[in-house]
Amino acid sequence: MPIIDGFDDESIQTVGHLGIVAGAYDSLGIGKVIDRAIPKTRQHHLTHSQVVELMALNGLGFIERRLYLFPEFFDDIALSRLIGPGITRDYLNDDVFGRTLDAIVEYGPTELFNDSPLSGSPLR
Repeated sequence: MPIIDGFDDESIQTVGHLGIVAGAYDSLGIGKVIDRAIPKTRQHHLTHSQVVELMALNGLGFIERRLYLFPEFFDDIALSRLIGPGITRDYLNDDVFGRTLDAIVEYGPTELFNDSPLSGSPLR
């Protein structure tokens, strides 16, 4: 039942602490490095960098879940604000995450990390 007439309380979406992580991901340019190393080659809605960002965000709160359950974490999260305009939960499935993980394995996880801005970071 809506709290206010015309207000659908089931459509509330949050960003929470994930906004800070998504902002850091963008400001460090991690997505650009991933897109350069592993470009999108198929007709799907998400780039590999967006999927890696989603996996990082997922790892902050929905750990120890099977890959096919990852989309459930994003049920009430405003993906279009965190990842990019037009991105919805409908684009997320285990195939999307699996393809990105396969692409990372093919490229080489160590090589991808060494290409990232974090490789020279004092946090390393």
